[in-house]
This record gives sequence, structure tokens and C-alpha cells, in this order.
Amino acid sequence: MADRFDFEQQIMNCWRVTDDIDLVATMISQSYMGPKDQDKFMNVLIGMKELYNARFDELFNTFETLVSEGQFKNMAWNPGDFEGLDDLWPDQDKDEMP
Repeated sequence: MADRFDFEQQIMNCWRVTDDIDLVATMISQSYMGPKDQDKFMNVLIGMKELYNARFDELFNTFETLVSEGQFKNMAWNPGDFEGLDDLWPDQDKDEMP
């Protein structure tokens, strides 16, 4: 059974896409883009697309499971959770904040 921690780990796994994109950019910058290289590059991108579609499907399925099990119902916000946010909008009057 999945829990909020599984959900968090899946979110972190999805963020790895940026590392993969950096690797592809490095591959491109280090190679001549002839027809063979273009084909190789396209295969890498197609593979990345499939990989991340699978990761995001897994993430969304976990989210749906957690919602259906009510695991987000009892999440409470404590006033201390928002300490320091006033520093983000120093010029805005607190009464004007939404």
C-alpha cells in the first residue's frame, strides 16, 4: 500500500528529468550531428519521453490512490509553517495580502 512517503519519492524521481536532459545536451555538444548522430539523438529523446511518461503515470496513480484512501484529509497547517514568508513581500501591506 502506497503512502505519502512513496508519493514524495516518486516526485523526486520525476525531477531527475533535468539531469537526463543535461546529459543529452552534453552528448549533442560533443558530437557532430551527421545523419547517424541525428538518429541516435532522436532515439535518446524518444526513450526519454517514454521513460518520463511511465514515471508520471506511476506518480499520478499513487496520487489517485492516496486521495481515495483519504491520506490527505488530516493534514494540518501550523501557524509556524509560514514563518518567514513576510520577508518575500516586504513592500506589501499585510492587510492587502490575499
